[in-house]
Amino acid sequence: FEDGTCGYNPRQDSDFDWVVLPGSFATIQNIWAVPSTDNTLGTDQGRYLYLDTSGKTAGQAAVLESEVIRED
Repeated sequence: FEDGTCGYNPRQDSDFDWVVLPGSFATIQNIWAVPSTDNTLGTDQGRYLYLDTSGKTAGQAAVLESEVIRED
């Protein structure tokens, strides 16, 4: 997610907010529940899509859609 959301978008009926965060967010905010690196760059400069589930209840949906991916 170094440049936007790469074609992945939250649906309007999602009960959660998806946020693109940098790995450095964990160290800046001193929050242990978020990754300090991403999978692409493997550094704190990389970005990842984060979903905060605190305060949510059972039965809510986190819906993320992608563009249609065709098999060639």
